[in-house]
Amino acid sequence: MRQLQSAAFGFAVPAAEAAAGACEFVTFFAAGDDRAPAARLRLFEGVFRDLHRRGLRVAYASTAHRPLPIYRRIGGDVVADASIDGEARYFLRFSLERHWMRMPRDAAYRGAGQPSQSTLPS
Repeated sequence: MRQLQSAAFGFAVPAAEAAAGACEFVTFFAAGDDRAPAARLRLFEGVFRDLHRRGLRVAYASTAHRPLPIYRRIGGDVVADASIDGEARYFLRFSLERHWMRMPRDAAYRGAGQPSQSTLPS
């Protein structure tokens, strides 16, 4: 990885993580008629699993405040923040080595147990 788009906000991936296998999410788009939340979660899960199978261990992204709760729900941890021209920007880290999704507290989404933090299958 040479440089992240997030570098424009002053964010950088730690060198050890970059060497071990890191990538940056620039944006996600859902096309077609299936834009339901469950379909979006399947998209995220598929991307995360595919990147892990390709040998990547972590992913990074930067975001504005408005979409931050969505990224946190799918496992993003805020590791840095900055203010650019008065707009808050957040730098997020996603582990691709553990189950990433933090399900809503609604029992219909989480089933009988709590969200899994288990390792992804090989």
